[in-house]
Parts: sequence; C-alpha cells; structure tokens
Amino acid sequence: MEKWEPNALEMMQAMFAVLNDPCQHTEAMFIHGAPARDDQLDYRLLSRVVQAKNEKFILNGLTAKQCQELNLSYVGFEEWQRLLRENNVAQENIIIMPASKHTAEESRNFLLLVKKNGWKKVAIASYPYHILRCFLQIIELIKEMDMIDLRVSCVTFYGIDWNRKLEKPVLNGQTVLGTGNVIGALSIHIAEEFKRIVAYAQNIELSGGQHFTRHAKISEMFTYLERRDK
Repeated sequence: MEKWEPNALEMMQAMFAVLNDPCQHTEAMFIHGAPARDDQLDYRLLSRVVQAKNEKFILNGLTAKQCQELNLSYVGFEEWQRLLRENNVAQENIIIMPASKHTAEESRNFLLLVKKNGWKKVAIASYPYHILRCFLQIIELIKEMDMIDLRVSCVTFYGIDWNRKLEKPVLNGQTVLGTGNVIGALSIHIAEEFKRIVAYAQNIELSGGQHFTRHAKISEMFTYLERRDK
C-alpha cells in the first residue's frame, strides 16, 4: 500500500475550497482552539465569526490554567468568551463544550454536541492555514459517527503578514510526529500543517506505530462537498 500525498493541484483546490466556502446561516459554529499563541489573530478570528449568521457559538472548555499546564496555543475559553460578549454575543448563545486537548478531540466532542441538539447545518472556524486540516478531520469523523448528512461549512479570516513570527506550543511539548514547539514565519507553520495533513490521512498500517485519529484525504473532502452542496 502506497503512502498518500496530495499533489500541488489538489492542495490548491482544497485550500481555495475552504478559504472561499460560502458559509450560510448555521445553527451552531465551533471555534477551534488557536493554532498559534497570538492575541491579535485570536481577536480577528473572533471578530470574523460573529459576522457569520450563527445561532450558537461553541468554545473548547479548556481553561486558561489547563492550557498553560498542557503547553497549548489556546488561551482558554474564558478569554474567548469575553471577546464574544464584547462583540455583542448573548451569554445564552455561547456553549462551553468539554475540555479537548487537540483537533481530533475537539471535533469529536463538537459532533457529539451536534448530535445531542439535532443540528443539521453547522460551521467550524479557525486560522486560515489551519482550517483545511480541521475540515478534513471533521469529515472523517462524521463518517465514523454516521452523520454524513450533516452540513458543515468553514469560516476563517484573511490577511496574516507573510513574515509575521508565530509561536505554536504543542501538547506536552511534542506531537505524535515527534516535532516540538513551532516558532517562525507563516511559511513554517503552513509547512507543519501540511505534514499533519499528509501524516494523519494515512491508513493505520502506514503510520509506523504512531497513534492518531485519522482524517480524510482531499479526494474524500470533495466527495463530501459534492454531497453537501447538492
């Protein structure tokens, strides 16, 4: 069995699809924990999501203290809840879901909440270079959880300086790929996301003993979009 890796055209098509997704009115939006520690970009993300037509806003329930202890980029739900309230989101429209340590856990807990509430149209939001992997993760999980008819859209913001230095602390200091904290310009963070997109889409027999929650390949993403947008 050959290792899967997307070609340049697939990556270009996939990035355009998630960055240009016409997110319509949704019943709930989950805002993924930040992939970098940057207050200004967090604020831009939160300011963007409140412009979308959503009934409920869902936050990862990790506290600021837990995030510090786990060495995560996310600052905790308390600050993001405050930013949503500052952007005129009513408290009753903010839902704090169970604490989730990584993207796969966030996605699974969000889908459990979706199933519990019977929502049919939802959205996910994150930084622009992170949103593709988030989407690939949730597509795989909706198949696993028998929720394939769920309509999931993507929301992000634009205009990160190419030379902006970003820092991504990683869970417990090391990922399942063996890499540590990511520090550097945007191009470095994009490269790290690409590594994860490739690694986490492999079948388990090609994982080399690594343990992760598989996500969809890009071809599977487009199959999902064709179904979603009919």
